[in-house]
Amino acid sequence: MKKILCILFIFLFIISLNLCIVKKRYAETENTIKTNLVNNIDYVCHTENFDESKWYMNNLDKMPLPDPHIYEENGTYYIVGTSGFHVSCYSTKDFNNYKYEGIIYDPTLYNGWENPYQAIFAPELYCFDGIYYLYYSAMDDHLIRRNSVVASKSVLGPYKPIVNNLVDGLNN
Repeated sequence: MKKILCILFIFLFIISLNLCIVKKRYAETENTIKTNLVNNIDYVCHTENFDESKWYMNNLDKMPLPDPHIYEENGTYYIVGTSGFHVSCYSTKDFNNYKYEGIIYDPTLYNGWENPYQAIFAPELYCFDGIYYLYYSAMDDHLIRRNSVVASKSVLGPYKPIVNNLVDGLNN
């Protein structure tokens, strides 16, 4: 019986020691950014414990580009994103001052497969061998989302369908 009590005591001692270690580690992480669960989605609260002397937050309210993609060339950053029925582009050198470069792709000019009443989503710019490629997602006339790519000799377009519209996102 004494042997069982001794083993039980040692077991409880080890468990309490582990709990102290876990509690100490938890106390050490209390000053870190906390995550929250909202609508079953885990996200980081960026306003809690925000030290403005160490960070700068630029106001992008005047640049409405959800799903942004940034392409850099010669110190200039080109930003494209979801902007409606076409693809718009902004440029910056310092991420504080932005220049609206205009519409760089409008699918209605080429009678493509895209539904003209549905937005183009999440465009991305890439350059291979001096040709610029703009990848994007859009819906066809049957409201099925498709992906496609258009090309240009300039980062600012105009972008045109490739190979007489054979790369049309329909996967035929």
